[in-house]
Amino acid sequence: MGASLVTSTYTYIFGQKSSFDEVHFGKFAAYYILREYYFDVHPPFAKLLLGLAGWFVGFDGRFDFEAIGDSYTLHHVPYVGMRAMPAVFGSLTIPIVYQIMKECGFPVVICTFSAALVCFGARLHSSLCPQSLTIIPFATDNGHIAQTRLILLDAALIFFMALALYSYIRFRKVRYLCVFDGYGRATSLILTQ
Repeated sequence: MGASLVTSTYTYIFGQKSSFDEVHFGKFAAYYILREYYFDVHPPFAKLLLGLAGWFVGFDGRFDFEAIGDSYTLHHVPYVGMRAMPAVFGSLTIPIVYQIMKECGFPVVICTFSAALVCFGARLHSSLCPQSLTIIPFATDNGHIAQTRLILLDAALIFFMALALYSYIRFRKVRYLCVFDGYGRATSLILTQ
């Protein structure tokens, strides 16, 4: 997890200007902090989490997030703290990937390799021999690293999707234990009547 935290936060404090979709999601977080109404087609959970992160680090919601390239430091926006929330979610995704592979019955080497692919992404991909570039071009991706360094929704989405998959696998493995036996029968009786 330490390695994933390093890859998620390495040099992200140096980007002192708003980039790409940060102008949208930072604006949504500001709306939540200011308690202003706005309409958006996306579900609000991750934006609420970004607003909560901004509120925790002292963001007052007054920065407009109007254009790509607006300076955070000039307007005293605590962007490092707001970018920390996606970085933490991205870092927590790595051990969940490991646990998913472990629960599926794979050896520890494969579990570690799977988590490393998500953690190190293109860094691992570019360090492989050139012949392997044609074999596994899509197996490693630096998208996870990029998404966890900015004020974006994707890190929370991927984290909760991985957590849901892990929960499903764990439930499926223990579904026939006697703990769930009475619960399952009671639920089926309630739902069928």
